[in-house]
Amino acid sequence: MVFGGQEAWAASSSPDAIWTGYARGAGLDMEKWGGCVREGRHRAAIEADRRLGASLGVNATPTVFVGRAKLVGVPGYEELAEVVRAELGRN
Repeated sequence: MVFGGQEAWAASSSPDAIWTGYARGAGLDMEKWGGCVREGRHRAAIEADRRLGASLGVNATPTVFVGRAKLVGVPGYEELAEVVRAELGRN
């Protein structure tokens, strides 16, 4: 849902309703979800992950790292296998 709906929530000036719809669709406890969002319970961890990604040059999702190789987008099996083989060959 997150990746498939990225175009909609990324373009929204207020994506809260979209994210709440994802939570509801995933069958989450909406009272707990709302409390977590209102309290910003995980905000520090999310911001730390965002800063780490930015420091590694991540500017798109998904981005996958295999060793030193950075793959942007969803790699196909062959592309991923090739990168894994290349990274294993470095060791």
